[in-house]
Amino acid sequence: MDQCVLPQEILDTIVDLSKDDSPTLQACSLASRCLTQRTRVHLFYTILPRTDTRNDAMLNLLRSSPSLATHIRRVGLTRLSEYKSKAFAAIIGLLIVPIHLEMNRVDWSSIPEYSANALCSRIYTSVCLWNVQFSSFSELAALLSGSTRLESLTIVENESDTPKASCCDHQHPSSGPPVEHLELIDHDGYPWRSCPGPWIISRNSGFC
Repeated sequence: MDQCVLPQEILDTIVDLSKDDSPTLQACSLASRCLTQRTRVHLFYTILPRTDTRNDAMLNLLRSSPSLATHIRRVGLTRLSEYKSKAFAAIIGLLIVPIHLEMNRVDWSSIPEYSANALCSRIYTSVCLWNVQFSSFSELAALLSGSTRLESLTIVENESDTPKASCCDHQHPSSGPPVEHLELIDHDGYPWRSCPGPWIISRNSGFC
């Protein structure tokens, strides 16, 4: 079915009702070209680049249809993600719109330099770090350096064996960007600081 008597706005609304149902979205995308564009908005909203196979498939898809990258708004990373894959760095490098980044239980020092550089080169609207370990504040500042309009930064530590953030006396080369909303949560799950900004993430914030 390539033509429909219903206005496109109604078709888009119908698709939106199934935004969390991937099988239905995929079926709609194949059913009619009238539905394809809207289904892509939801199907590619979040990517989880965890395996070499998945990364290779996603990279080939983005290279064959570059416009798909405009729909990617959220990237979810865990310690299981395959950061050593060259395809991973290439995928991150193809993202062209500000995105929401979520990282869970990741040791930043374990990420290869080319993948870390790709992540640091992106612009983020919000960043959520769950038990993410940085060896220095400079690494966190580098990750956020390009996000001059960062709306939200959430740092959560809910594992008691994760090293606590601490202050230091030495100088860092630069501060992070302004943040509209900063939220810090300790290992017991209680907010330590949650308040509107703008905040400037710097060495005086207690991260090092």
